[in-house]
Amino acid sequence: MTININIHAAEWEFKEELPFNITTVNDEVKDFELPLFDDDDNETERILLKDCRVIELIGEDDSFIVVVENALLKEDKVSDVDGDKRIFDFVFHPDKPLWNEGEDIGIFYSYENLPDDLKEIKIGKK
Repeated sequence: MTININIHAAEWEFKEELPFNITTVNDEVKDFELPLFDDDDNETERILLKDCRVIELIGEDDSFIVVVENALLKEDKVSDVDGDKRIFDFVFHPDKPLWNEGEDIGIFYSYENLPDDLKEIKIGKK
């Protein structure tokens, strides 16, 4: 199955077709434990992100997770096309400052609801 993720925010859009065939889609609303890692890729802690839409996309050789805080969603729509393609369309509220990170995982969370532990972390180079 081919999966497209489309995200529309106030000042940007993200449109991506996953570069591998998806065999399983798990789409649920739940709290998500975000793992944090040190420079040696050892998990150091987990931080709870509450009330999220967690979409796990699993292929034969790869997987990807998209995590979206429900408070960000103004509109969401999932469409199946020809039985072999699924499109996730998300429109975010324009008035909510957004925190997003990740390469192996896509995380979109409102800055106002972000746990204090994550607000204090500097991610990326100065």
